[in-house]
Amino acid sequence: MAVDDPANVSAYVKALYAQQPKENTAGLDDATLASVATSAGASDAVASCISEGTYTRFVTAMTAKTPLQANATSIATPTIAVNGVTLNNQTDLTGDPQKDIVGRLNG
Repeated sequence: MAVDDPANVSAYVKALYAQQPKENTAGLDDATLASVATSAGASDAVASCISEGTYTRFVTAMTAKTPLQANATSIATPTIAVNGVTLNNQTDLTGDPQKDIVGRLNG
């Protein structure tokens, strides 16, 4: 999405969160992801990218490299690591990206 239609990334992400499946259930299928993208104003290139699985191998590779939070048995959402330190969703995140991420980059 960010490559094919950067102007609509924010609208797409908001739409995805609005339709987020419940925890521990199957995620949205490709047809639904493409439909959400189109509804958010994305170009046809985005729907093609989703249906063709353009980034499937990349996502799989990055998932394998995603660190676990302390005492976790699976990947948490979100998972944020800054300077090699994995932040704990319950204690380290305030919801302010400037403080949670940017502030830690400089400190």
